[in-house]
Amino acid sequence: MLTSFMIGVVSRHAELYVQCSEHRRRERVWRALRKVSDAGCVIDLEARRLVWLFDLTEGRPCAGALLTEEQEVVELVASEHAAGRVDQLVGRPAAAAAIISGVANLGCALEFGQAPCVALALDHLEREQVPLSAREREVARLLVEGYSVVNAAAILSISENSIRTYVRRLYRKLEVTNRADLTRKCIAQRVC
Repeated sequence: MLTSFMIGVVSRHAELYVQCSEHRRRERVWRALRKVSDAGCVIDLEARRLVWLFDLTEGRPCAGALLTEEQEVVELVASEHAAGRVDQLVGRPAAAAAIISGVANLGCALEFGQAPCVALALDHLEREQVPLSAREREVARLLVEGYSVVNAAAILSISENSIRTYVRRLYRKLEVTNRADLTRKCIAQRVC
């Protein structure tokens, strides 16, 4: 027969075990990702499900938004992992309110049941839309797709100098200084 003291000790032991497990999971993910600013999650590739989720922000819960689109995100990560392109997920939207800012293959981590897992760092998706003209959106789309200034000019049938002018406007309006930042901002704001 268990006494109330023994039940209290067992209960406290269970609480401490859960806290330690959570701490080990968080440490494993942070070491693998190296940087997590807003939120993160771990996806079990074998079971094809989200196994762990945490949010570091109070006012902007981006991890919670992932739950509404969980299956789409899991399938995206699983298919990119199977194709060996998991690193190409960075910069892509993970949900309506989150963008993937980092990816790490955790392998068969003990902290997550020794199943093959991938960790994702998530950033809050900016909702403020910058007003861009139709032509600026076209130029931004081509740049995000990887076209050079010369190719974008040929596709749009305008001069290279005009493309450069549009690029300067885009940099100024979106407050970026290089093409990588332009690409991230365009994807985050769903500009193109």
